[in-house]
Amino acid sequence: NQLSLTREGYLGICRLANLRELDLSSNALRSLPYCLGNLTRLRTLDLSNNQLNGNLSSFVSGLPSLLEYLSLLNNNFNGSFLLNSLVNQTRLTGF
Repeated sequence: NQLSLTREGYLGICRLANLRELDLSSNALRSLPYCLGNLTRLRTLDLSNNQLNGNLSSFVSGLPSLLEYLSLLNNNFNGSFLLNSLVNQTRLTGF
């Protein structure tokens, strides 16, 4: 895939309040909107094989708290990963 999301596209995804699974893997995405944290029913999020960058701990701490599975493989995150950034991810079983 080579999905190119505009600001409006991201906002469209963020309006899907009942979304439970989101697979944006392999799309060369460099960033994601903060509003993903508002998808409170999201259980599965696959962001693998993109070009996401920045601090991984900050990114994870802003995600929905009911996630059960999160894939961030093969991205360009930097910095140390702090386990306390997972403190709100009490249901996470796959990471």
